[in-house]
Amino acid sequence: MKCWLSILLLVALVIIPINAIYDDELFRIDWQQSQVGNFINGPIVVNNEIITAVTDSKLFVGLDKRGILWRYDLSGEINNSGAANLVNFNDNYLVLGLNRVQGGFKLKIFGIDGLLVKEIVQPGIILNLFNLGNGNLLVISDDRVIMLDKNLKIFKEKELKFEDNNNDIKISILNNEELHLFCGNEEIILSQELELISIKKSVFESTAIKQIIGNKILLNNRNLYQFGSKSPIHAKVEALIDESNFVTSAVGTLICKSLSAINFELDISNNLKYDIVDSNIILYNWNTINVYDAETGVELNTINGSIPDFKNLKKLTTILKNDLILTVAEYFDKEIKLFENNKLVWSRDESLSNITDYTIISEHEDLSVATKELEHEENSFFINAYFYRLKSDLLKLFSKQNKVDKFDDNSKLNYFGFNKKLIILTSNNKLFAFRTERNANNDQLLWKVQLDDVYSKVESSNDLIYLFSSSTVTTVDPLNGKVTEIKRFDKKIEKIMKIDDIFYLRLKDEQNLTIIDQTQQILEPEYIIELKNNNTLVEGSIIKGTEQVKTWSYEIDSTFEEIVSLTARQDNKNENIASVGIVLGDGKVLYKYLYPNLATLAIYNHKEKSLSINLINILTGEFLFTNNHENEEIHKEEFNINVIYDENFIIYSYFSLLPTPDQKIVVIDMFESLTPNVRYSEEGRLLSSFNETILPEISTKSFIFPEKIKSLIVSRTRFGVTTKAILALLYNGQIVSIPKFLLNSRRVDMNRDLTATEKQEFMMMSYNPVIPFYDQAAVTNLRNLMIIENIDKSFEELVSTPTNLESTSIVCSVDYDIYCTRIQPSLQFDLLGNGFDKLKLIGTILVLCVGVFISQPMMKNKRLRALWEI
Repeated sequence: MKCWLSILLLVALVIIPINAIYDDELFRIDWQQSQVGNFINGPIVVNNEIITAVTDSKLFVGLDKRGILWRYDLSGEINNSGAANLVNFNDNYLVLGLNRVQGGFKLKIFGIDGLLVKEIVQPGIILNLFNLGNGNLLVISDDRVIMLDKNLKIFKEKELKFEDNNNDIKISILNNEELHLFCGNEEIILSQELELISIKKSVFESTAIKQIIGNKILLNNRNLYQFGSKSPIHAKVEALIDESNFVTSAVGTLICKSLSAINFELDISNNLKYDIVDSNIILYNWNTINVYDAETGVELNTINGSIPDFKNLKKLTTILKNDLILTVAEYFDKEIKLFENNKLVWSRDESLSNITDYTIISEHEDLSVATKELEHEENSFFINAYFYRLKSDLLKLFSKQNKVDKFDDNSKLNYFGFNKKLIILTSNNKLFAFRTERNANNDQLLWKVQLDDVYSKVESSNDLIYLFSSSTVTTVDPLNGKVTEIKRFDKKIEKIMKIDDIFYLRLKDEQNLTIIDQTQQILEPEYIIELKNNNTLVEGSIIKGTEQVKTWSYEIDSTFEEIVSLTARQDNKNENIASVGIVLGDGKVLYKYLYPNLATLAIYNHKEKSLSINLINILTGEFLFTNNHENEEIHKEEFNINVIYDENFIIYSYFSLLPTPDQKIVVIDMFESLTPNVRYSEEGRLLSSFNETILPEISTKSFIFPEKIKSLIVSRTRFGVTTKAILALLYNGQIVSIPKFLLNSRRVDMNRDLTATEKQEFMMMSYNPVIPFYDQAAVTNLRNLMIIENIDKSFEELVSTPTNLESTSIVCSVDYDIYCTRIQPSLQFDLLGNGFDKLKLIGTILVLCVGVFISQPMMKNKRLRALWEI
């Protein structure tokens, strides 16, 4: 009987731990939200399918019905004007003309598949491109006109000065013979051979031209001119009624004058938008799309349905393909939508291309079912409770739910702490909530809302979202994005501080701080450090209740110096420190320098191009040590300087030109003593940071990394047991993970072999100044993130947040693209693989128990016979 109870107990015990995630999920858990920005040149359409444009993020993009086909970053090539010209050349090439940072202009020729075919560099400033329609391409620069043949080779060139080179030259070809160029208030007429025919004054500025159609010119003020005429054919073309492209009527019937001055009636009762394609006028009504021949006024096609959010439309681009009408709709709220015969194909919200701030909030598991089960067990006899638990676990083990896709099992993701929400605030005051964990439908967006106020910061605390504007604090429910509370202040909010999940506000002209939730207050005094006076002053202070008292300050020479980083140590209270020391190969210990209330201060000198890293006492302002980098030609303007401070190490990265141009990573490990087994902060001994500061003993080394680093963070896990990983966001669009043991300042001299004792130490190795770049180190795998350079951000682009599994951390990159995944710096020591066979394990245990049950009486008989033989 005891044996069978043991069998049942073993079976019951193995059921619960089996509920885990699997290895192959690691290749299906990451996701990427890609952005393109808002169209500033284009969109134009190739083969009636591919939509191409240059965006305000200096990207050249291609999209189709499936989404993004390609993105090219032009920020390193195009000058600060951001102006670029884009034409479709004979449906074979896309020609992009841009003015270069280095001077001159460049023609980038792409195939319709987005692959770069050719580049042409010329002196001067490009003003416009024009497809002549006869197999030739016209290029207008500030000092000449160039013609390219169908093979994109220059075969004609004419010197021609354009005094008003404002990139607003309008071009038209008349009767397939004459080229008319409108520049400023001049009309320049050239032959097809680029011979000058005449230059005359125009009756209107080129900036006033809205569109040239055939031999007619439509102005922004709705006047219609014919080539050569000095007065409009028809004043105020009523169908094209104003600059915002609206047609309004109070009566319901409107006489529309077409471009050929033929009148036709339009029955309307609401606002209209219009577009002109070739010789067609496309009118967008609230319930139909009507296509008219601009010369005759004949209606060619009607499509039922409407473009949604009609009054929020900014621009419409229409593509006509037989009876098919493709419409690219651009909205004022930065949404871009593609419609096919008024049916939505896809929608993109480019608000996310301008992110103001973000935060991550945990999603807790619904414990109501578990609570009911526990209540049932507590109120039952222990035997009944045991069999009730055994029955429920067996049902979970063999139920169909265990056989479905695990990405749909939200309770499992919640249990392991994988379901978190990434909350993003954008510059046009939209708030987005994304899952950090990829789901089966690849639909990460949970909700988005348009906010009524202008907010500059978003934070999370106690399962709530807080939005901060200049004078209000708004609380948002993370489940649905609904505003739950708004607190208004009479004075401007100058500073927001979060201490132990409590928000303190410093209001203008107020002596004391304001706590958002008056029921919360820090009982013990809190010492803080902050930057002031445009990052030229470092100030320490103490907070008691709502009173903040300055304790010390340090000011730099703002003429040449700049504070590039002020970083307090993560886990300042040592709550997640798994080990207080490093065990050496001989069993001795180097004790880590884990003193609280410390921060690093990085100061850059623009004149000397030097960098100093300082360890500073937050309580007293005392500098404990300084690490200077001089005569290295450090370039802070082009590449970021990153600093992280965690446990007993400081790691920072910078790019320098001397002695050779390299990306450098420096690690500083701090110990109470570099002599093994020497410790000053012994348990029970009280030390004061005010008058008994113990200086750390320093070990440091410099490394070279083969790629340029934009951002640097350290991985975060629940208890800090997992090996630390240094995560770097690179300018090439990848995120890489560097184990901390590679960045070990105590790595031995590369000119000698490791001793037997050193080999016994965890991951000790010889020093190599170059950190190798392995494909396996790329957290992003095959994905490439778009990194837009020279965009100032007030937040850290990378973030790591712990889950309920010690082995696993969630990493998100919030830059131009948004990306989230999981990492396991010490591999998956608490995860089971997908190939783990639960039934075989249970079967093996059962067989072993049966074997024990059978062999037990045999052993008793054997012992009995042995006794009789004695």
